[in-house]
Amino acid sequence: SSYGTDSLLTKEMGEWQGPALYIYNSASFSDKDFEGITQVGNSGKVSDPTTIGKYGLGFNCSYHFTDLVSFMSRDQLIYFDPHGLFLPDGMLGLRCNFQELPYPNEFSDIIGSYQFPEFDSVDTPGSQV
Repeated sequence: SSYGTDSLLTKEMGEWQGPALYIYNSASFSDKDFEGITQVGNSGKVSDPTTIGKYGLGFNCSYHFTDLVSFMSRDQLIYFDPHGLFLPDGMLGLRCNFQELPYPNEFSDIIGSYQFPEFDSVDTPGSQV
């Protein structure tokens, strides 16, 4: 399916509103996880054998599928745009609390692409990629 393109951050983001690979994980990101995912190749999990992602490279496989990676966990919406082609002003990444947006409907096409009838993305624990 495709999602709307009228309320996106940039018109270029419309290219990514079509069919998509959707992944759900029942674990929510911790504050440490949010910090760690921005430190490519410099994992803070190396000394903890019970964690996955301890080498700091696994998430990079996302770029084999898309140039604009996005995910939602807890109340946070995150975008990674390593080429600076799709986010406003050539930004390479963006993290925002989507529940605190000043105009909730302003970006409804973005938030809507993460909402499925099976669960409410805000009240259900987990992460959506």
